[in-house]
Amino acid sequence: MQLDRSILLALSLGLTGGSVATFTVWLCHVVTSNRAASGDRYELARLASIRRSSAVYRWFEPLILELGGWLGYSDKDDEGGLAHALRHSGSMTDWYANEFKATKIVEGALVALAIGVFISITGYYVLAICFAIGVLIGYPILAVRAVHAQREKHARIVRGRLPMLVDQLALMIQAGGNFEQSLRTVVAENPTHPLCKELAVTLGEIDAGLTRKEALLGFRSRFPDADIGELVYAINKGEELGTPMSTILSDQAEQMRLKRIQWGEKATAEAEVQIVFPGMLIMIACLIVIIAPILLPAVMSVFG
Repeated sequence: MQLDRSILLALSLGLTGGSVATFTVWLCHVVTSNRAASGDRYELARLASIRRSSAVYRWFEPLILELGGWLGYSDKDDEGGLAHALRHSGSMTDWYANEFKATKIVEGALVALAIGVFISITGYYVLAICFAIGVLIGYPILAVRAVHAQREKHARIVRGRLPMLVDQLALMIQAGGNFEQSLRTVVAENPTHPLCKELAVTLGEIDAGLTRKEALLGFRSRFPDADIGELVYAINKGEELGTPMSTILSDQAEQMRLKRIQWGEKATAEAEVQIVFPGMLIMIACLIVIIAPILLPAVMSVFG
């Protein structure tokens, strides 16, 4: 009986050791394998940009690429999700969705390991394991939510600046400039603004050989917003019909401002309704503070 237990223990230790050794060899092979050195010029530039922006990707690129392949979906399958948010978040780093998720999983594992080691020093091993598991699961989820929040913020900034930019274009065209020259001037005046960065991409597409209509449609596809869609449609339709560009832009800017005013009035009315209940609570609290010193002695005298 003792011999059987010894044999089973030896077999289990051997299998465990072999599994750990196999995993270690595979992990070392993945981490130390050569980086991607082939591909078209765009892909090489994209990877170089990611390496500059993310130290974790730079250190663990082969592991991240392997893990990204395991995630097993493409950006085309995620048009309304993370891939869409990454493209429209205003980031200059051109992530693919599976690369981004894999990078955040590796980052989460590193953070979880650091937190687990730090807490285990105090002797609370169960707490360390719980915190490590929570960070390992929650870190990638929070990273994805942060990308979606950044996309919403970027879209709000672009929409807020659009009416003023359209007004500027209309004034410059009325002064004798054409559309592309005026657009280049406006972009050059404020190159760091998110809207100007997006329009700079549109101008780059025009310089690369696309027609103005195609470039503007590309701008609209990057921002599925009603105001931008109406603006692009009006510009393209006005060009087909021969309508003066300054008139089109002035009308569009006026409509955008009117929509902003209507949205502000709606938000104000909703805020008035939502603030009624908190206001009632504050009023009741104030009444209690005022009346309590008067009623408390009488109540104490009756029940005292």
